[in-house]
Amino acid sequence: MLFITLSINSQDYAHISNPLVDVAIYKGSDANSLENALTVSAGTFITFSSKNGDWFWAFPDGSTAAYAGINPGLTVLPEGYKFYYDGNSNDNGEYYHLIVTIHEYASSGSTFSYTEAELNNRVKLFPNPTTSEVALNSEKNYKIEVFDILGNKIMELVGNSINMEHLSSATYIVNAVDVVSQESLSYKVIKK
Repeated sequence: MLFITLSINSQDYAHISNPLVDVAIYKGSDANSLENALTVSAGTFITFSSKNGDWFWAFPDGSTAAYAGINPGLTVLPEGYKFYYDGNSNDNGEYYHLIVTIHEYASSGSTFSYTEAELNNRVKLFPNPTTSEVALNSEKNYKIEVFDILGNKIMELVGNSINMEHLSSATYIVNAVDVVSQESLSYKVIKK
């Protein structure tokens, strides 16, 4: 996993400045019900950028608060807490999503760092930022989906490169699933 630490000199509840670890998009079917809830990893906490559908959080023991709805820009969950989609019984959550930003707890005063050993083993998407095409440094085929920051799917393709030349200048989320192993990767890409 790529560890990059960026610092901002001011902070409020909606703009966390702790080191960013990853950004992920979850479908309601990934965590449909409290029994199938996802758990915040040790050493991290999460914030939420966008959602659609009925998403909730729970305490580490699985109990819930009186009101445990997830509010993008307001809800922050520490390690061990759970989050899940809770649609009605006729809906498996396939068409509902949640964009999660994963942060690590700040442990040093460093403003920019990375772990070289981990970078060498990870499939990277480059160049980032880009003005036209980005590619995965892998010869495998991937089912690739590109989302805008609000979670709207912009494009879908199979391969290991994406032509983004026709897209507007913005930040996009790219999800890639290895067609053979089903390994899932997620990237934040800046299109200039």
